[in-house]
Amino acid sequence: MSEDRRRYQRLHNETHVTIQRVTNPARPEQEDSLLYCDVKDFSKGGMQIEAPCDYPVGAGMRMVMRICPPVGLPLELMHLGKVRWTRTAEDDSKFNMGIEFTHTTDDSMRHWVHYVSQIERLNSEPDELV
Repeated sequence: MSEDRRRYQRLHNETHVTIQRVTNPARPEQEDSLLYCDVKDFSKGGMQIEAPCDYPVGAGMRMVMRICPPVGLPLELMHLGKVRWTRTAEDDSKFNMGIEFTHTTDDSMRHWVHYVSQIERLNSEPDELV
């Protein structure tokens, strides 16, 4: 039996993210090669994505995602992170990667945590009978 070392609950909500490999964290705006990826799951501290290619563990990432909170207006958030693990996806032509957030603005993180909290609440509410 493996021990789950995750700090935060993983959540599922169909969304997408644009990622960009960052080789110089001091100048992330100079990087290119945007990839559009599906988010498989996410938490307050990071996300699992499905991408058309994989990056080595430790690689820096710039992630931009447009979120649509259950309550409130859509937001575009940017986080810097690093690849914690990678493996081949069920579709052998794609890869799953675990990305840990490492740097973000206070404002962006506040919006992200609020969004994740809203999804947590929605997932914990019992389904209403119709």
